Amino acid sequence: MKIDTTTLREAAVIVLKACGESDEGAATVADSMVMADSRGITTHGTYLLSPIRKRVDANQLPLPTKATLREDKSGTAIVDGGDGLGAIAGKLAVETAVKKAKANGVASVLIRNTNNVGSLACYTEAAAREGMIALMSCNAAPAMSP
Repeated sequence: MKIDTTTLREAAVIVLKACGESDEGAATVADSMVMADSRGITTHGTYLLSPIRKRVDANQLPLPTKATLREDKSGTAIVDGGDGLGAIAGKLAVETAVKKAKANGVASVLIRNTNNVGSLACYTEAAAREGMIALMSCNAAPAMSP
């Protein structure tokens, strides 16, 4: 089935807001999910709306997401994702890194205490639009059989 990306984004925002996310946070997460879906990376797209709802219902995901800068130095920072939606922490991290890199020539920003940040290309491309080079990586639970 093909769905227009604008319609898909609007639907994702509605679902995320119904789960308890803020307007701005829902838009950020929906943008990340729709970008992933439009590139065929469905594991990081709107497929995640159902698991998000289930985690909210089970009180395992506190919304709205409260991502904050926990440490903020000239060329480094640590973002605490508040155990919320990862795309919100990811956006704060890339915006912080770009600002610091423009001021210092280089920056390193770490994210902790968050959930799935989605497709990492969302963040590296945001940095590229600002004239920056970005490298982003993450960890996850093991997914290979022994």
